[in-house]
Amino acid sequence: MFNAYNSEIVLQKIRPANSQTPPSRPVTPPPPANPFSGICDETPRRCEQVVGQARTLLNTFQQGERLVHRKFRPHLERFIRGSLTSAFTHYLLDRDLDATFKEAPARAARKKLTGRVAQKGRVIILREVRGRITKRAEDEVEKARNAVRRAEIAAGKKEKAEIIAQKRTKKALFKEVKAYLEARPQLPKSLT
Repeated sequence: MFNAYNSEIVLQKIRPANSQTPPSRPVTPPPPANPFSGICDETPRRCEQVVGQARTLLNTFQQGERLVHRKFRPHLERFIRGSLTSAFTHYLLDRDLDATFKEAPARAARKKLTGRVAQKGRVIILREVRGRITKRAEDEVEKARNAVRRAEIAAGKKEKAEIIAQKRTKKALFKEVKAYLEARPQLPKSLT
C-alpha cells in the first residue's frame, strides 16, 4: 500500500557523513584603509552634492600632503574648481529655466485677459481705440452672417441634390415600367 515518508531515517544516514569539520582556511586580511573612502562613494546627482564632494576632496588633499604628487596637485585642484564652476553654472541654468517655465503660463493668462493689442509703436488716442473695437465687433458680426449664408447655400445645394436624385429615380422607374409594358404580349384589340 502506501508507505509514509520518514525523514528521520534519511537524516540519520546523512549525519555521520557530515560530522567531519572542514579544514580551516587562512583568513584574508582586510584591505588597507583607503584615504578616499566616503568621498566618492556615489555619483553626485544635484548641484549641492557636487559642491559638497568638491569641498571634501579639496580639504582631503590639503590635509594629506602625501596623497597626491606635488606636480599633479595643481591640475587636480584646477579640475575640482572647474567642476565647482560647472555645477554652479548648471544650478543657475536650472533656476533660470524654472523661472521661465513658471512665468510662461502667467504671461499667457495676462495676454488672454486683454485679448487685444491697442497700440504698437506710436501714440494712439482713445477715440481710435474705441473705433477699432467697434470695427472689430462689426467684422465679427459680418463673418457670422457670411457663415450663416454659406450654410444656407450648402443646405440649398443638398436639397437640390436630393430633388434631382428623386427625379432620376422616378425617371428610371418609369423607364422600367414602360419597358415592361412594351415587352409583354398584347391582347388582340377585339378582346379589349
